[in-house]
Amino acid sequence: MLSLYEKPWVRKALAVVAVGFLAGTLVNWWQILFGDEEPYSFFDLDFYRRSLDAVAAGGLLYDSLANPPVTMILLSPLRGLPVMAGNLLWTGLSVLTGIGLGAGIAHLTTPFLTQGSRTRTMFVTRASLAAALLLLTYPMFSQLINGQLTLLVLTLAFVDATGLLPKRLQGSLVGVAAALKLTPLIFLPYYVITRQWRQLVNALIAFAVATGIGFVLFPRDSVYFWLHANSAEVQGPTRGDNMTLLGLVRRWWPYESQAQMLWLALAAVVGLLALYRARNHFRRGEQPQAALVMGILSTVVAPIAWPHYQVWIVLAGLWMLLSGKDAWIRGALVLLLFSRFLPMILAVMYQESLVARIAWELFILVPAFVCVMGLPRSPNSIDEPVSLTTDLDARA
Repeated sequence: MLSLYEKPWVRKALAVVAVGFLAGTLVNWWQILFGDEEPYSFFDLDFYRRSLDAVAAGGLLYDSLANPPVTMILLSPLRGLPVMAGNLLWTGLSVLTGIGLGAGIAHLTTPFLTQGSRTRTMFVTRASLAAALLLLTYPMFSQLINGQLTLLVLTLAFVDATGLLPKRLQGSLVGVAAALKLTPLIFLPYYVITRQWRQLVNALIAFAVATGIGFVLFPRDSVYFWLHANSAEVQGPTRGDNMTLLGLVRRWWPYESQAQMLWLALAAVVGLLALYRARNHFRRGEQPQAALVMGILSTVVAPIAWPHYQVWIVLAGLWMLLSGKDAWIRGALVLLLFSRFLPMILAVMYQESLVARIAWELFILVPAFVCVMGLPRSPNSIDEPVSLTTDLDARA
């Protein structure tokens, strides 16, 4: 089978099939979102527009949208564009971002499988397959049908922390992402424990600059946000689509104060173990795995994380699928669990079936398990002792 794959015509045929698969997926999305005569209503895009209108009328952004005020710079074009034009532009950029993430995963995994030989045809095949599979998952479904900002924040952190960004700039995009949405702040303790001092400084500077711009342009909103930066209770942590440990605990334990303490304890344990796993990955030269573990952790331990935050676990599934050896089986299982249709089926059954309610929590337990256990090792990883007392290599 391997010798057959080495034939040029076979590789080209597979590339054509993969590109066709991606093209068909894009056509399917176009039909879902823009194929009907009645305009599709993007919940979050419409919500962003209403929030901008409220701010323009003199209201506080926090009363409508609990995001750092600097995000208004990115959202403001929505208010000046016709609704359909804004929807098309936002969706197109989101789809292109998804394709870019697929290409990023292909770039990170291709050397593992080809032992350094990265042909253009093979890369196109793997990038197209990764992008198509990503677009067929429920987290991306949630992203696209709502028109969320989360994908941009996640992509900035992914490109930076996985090492796709030049080393001298690493940390800067994480800082910008954290200024737009606070969850990427999870990378700051990761930089500390892995002694990536340059990345830590870059992240802090970028975060401070972006946040400072928010204070200059929107002083009243910025002061209010940073004095009231806990909106979890307002957004509803008990909701079924809150994919966090807090959501899981609050749904099954009715006593709020006890549930809060249990969540903090679980978050601390999972967080420390994830840092340990990420540190070990980094020390073995497995920067992508370390970044993916930390990205998944940001959704698991946060007070609120909706399904579109879970693109991180899908990216981990794609990494396992394409990284070779036995990891592909685990990757395929993750992608099956987070496929577009399984969560929708469980959501329909959620109120009527205890089994469905229990199965629903797998969408939280599986990412938590990855945080605790880490991701599979790379075939070319460096064998080093993993004791927390051992000094790190100088990688900053």
